[in-house]
Amino acid sequence: MTKRWWEKLRKRAGDARFRESGHTKETPSEYFIRKADLLNTAYNFNDSEMISEIMQGAPSQWNMILTTHLYQSVVDLQHAMRFHEEALIDCLPQRYRYEERFPRERERTARVNLVGASEKLPPPAFPKDDANVTKKGLTPKAKGARPCRHCGSAMHWDRECKYLQYSKKAFRTARTRLAQADDDLREALDDYEDLY
Repeated sequence: MTKRWWEKLRKRAGDARFRESGHTKETPSEYFIRKADLLNTAYNFNDSEMISEIMQGAPSQWNMILTTHLYQSVVDLQHAMRFHEEALIDCLPQRYRYEERFPRERERTARVNLVGASEKLPPPAFPKDDANVTKKGLTPKAKGARPCRHCGSAMHWDRECKYLQYSKKAFRTARTRLAQADDDLREALDDYEDLY
């Protein structure tokens, strides 16, 4: 390890700050561990010097909560940071608060596709007919399948639609062209037929 490597390490240890770039979600305890590891690697500080260096990279608001002059060892500081963790986060100014800077990342919702659904299927050509309810037991809606492709109703299956007779010619043409369709569309149609 060269002298230049040690200088870079010491600079990195001294410049380490709470929630700096690359550590925007860290807690006060995580900051303590990261900074203490860097300082222990780069220097041979005693406890009071270590406490001073760790607090130098911390927000100044923490000095209102942590009474560093009363701590005998670095372990005392670590315990205090852990004990007051919520208060230390609550007293932070806006620039340190990750949750308020990026509110959209808190909740994520999953997108689920219905069985038999495909972007390649054309929209229904006929008006929705919810009066026609399936006689096969469960409706497509109850089984998590896509609605009828003829009218868009989730109350009956494609084969039970009253508009089926009007679209039979188009249905045959579609089945003929199905040989040219991609695998995703074929798989979606097969899954739908399996549920029926």
